[in-house]
Amino acid sequence: MYGTLRFLYENALTSDMITVTNQASGAVTGTLKTGTGDAVLALAGSYSGDNNRLYTVQIDDVSGGDDIGNATFAWRSSESPDGFWEASGVSTDDEIILLEDGIYVYWLTGGEFDLYDYWNWKVFSRYQAGNMLDWDWHTTYRSATLASPNEINIDLGSAQTLTTIVIAGHNLTSGATVTLKAGTTAACADYTNALSVANVINEYFSEEYRYWKVQITDAANPDGYIEIAHLYLGTYVELSVPNADWGASLNTRKVLQESVNPAGVVNRYVFSEQRILDLAFPIIYAADVASLQAIFDDCLDTDTGASRPLFIHLFSDSADHLFLMDLPEELPLEFRIYNIYSTSFTLTEAVRAV
Repeated sequence: MYGTLRFLYENALTSDMITVTNQASGAVTGTLKTGTGDAVLALAGSYSGDNNRLYTVQIDDVSGGDDIGNATFAWRSSESPDGFWEASGVSTDDEIILLEDGIYVYWLTGGEFDLYDYWNWKVFSRYQAGNMLDWDWHTTYRSATLASPNEINIDLGSAQTLTTIVIAGHNLTSGATVTLKAGTTAACADYTNALSVANVINEYFSEEYRYWKVQITDAANPDGYIEIAHLYLGTYVELSVPNADWGASLNTRKVLQESVNPAGVVNRYVFSEQRILDLAFPIIYAADVASLQAIFDDCLDTDTGASRPLFIHLFSDSADHLFLMDLPEELPLEFRIYNIYSTSFTLTEAVRAV
């Protein structure tokens, strides 16, 4: 293992850049009615949107009659601007009516409405594509089916030079094929890279394009879907310190809980395991210190209060040494001579529940 230490923290992707060929349906609650009419609203379909929402349907006109087919309604969601209805004057006929993102409503026959009767319900998008970008093991993208291929399509908005891809927390089998494509158009016909499938998929390259695509074929996957927790497509930071001039120790600890019963018997339960990485740089130069400080500032943002992990590739030629880790709260620096420092700090693995 002679690969260099690399820090992967600048993901070029945001959720609005990504579309997928198919996505597992979200959850839809029942309706809660407020009002004095006795008409019944029913829901149909499967929610395919990307966000959790609260929907409202409200009777907005009964001047033509208060029965089904004569009264009309308006509807909105929690993403609608304040005071704005996505549609109004919609007929309350007994046909199924599409609102948006796979959600349909219809009225059961025989009821009557009072003006301003309204119904609320919630929808939850559990497996949206944006989950791959939130640095969390426990929120995932999931496809609805095993397409050939399943595609993750990316539009960066403008051409950018990218150097790294990581796909982690996936359920792909050893028989899967994963291909990274890129190009000057959405067809992504200018660059193709067949990625090796491993527990953590990682490859380095240097390509400048606006459009990117990840194609995954895993037709024999017993789960019946593709699931991914992390998709990183961006760049990496590599320090100028030679391998021989820094040190590291990597230890694994068991995350466990102990309890003692009244008889004094200790019971221990192991939840998961966690890697602890100690990095030591006896000599480090000012430019590398600035790089480390930028990493700390980005992952531990004092302006927003947000804290997130990053990928650490301890040896960039070994797929077994790529970890999602949390930084410590402090970057200690010891001044040695002009523009030369020393530092050491400890990173802890972002634990994935078992």
